[in-house]
Amino acid sequence: MLALSQIPEKLKTSISTLANSESLKGRILLGGAWLGGASFVEQVLRFGRNMLLTRLLVPEAFGTMAIVLSAANVVEVVLHMGIREALVQNPRGREEDYMRAA
Repeated sequence: MLALSQIPEKLKTSISTLANSESLKGRILLGGAWLGGASFVEQVLRFGRNMLLTRLLVPEAFGTMAIVLSAANVVEVVLHMGIREALVQNPRGREEDYMRAA
């Protein structure tokens, strides 16, 4: 059994070996790392933007803006849930009424 002090080094070696390989697992790991890092940077920039808006706008206007941004995020999440893909795969996907309902 590995000592607890050896686990981080083994994990670091395994991840480094996997990330540097040209295998599918390595490419997935690298892509996931890029995606996670980019998402983190996006959230930090979004937070900074909101702090700047808080200083520039009147607090009541900032509250309204927060509600509008939240509603826009809800719409974005709903659009990314696969509705578009479901329309493409459904036999009724070309019908106008079906598309409007989706």
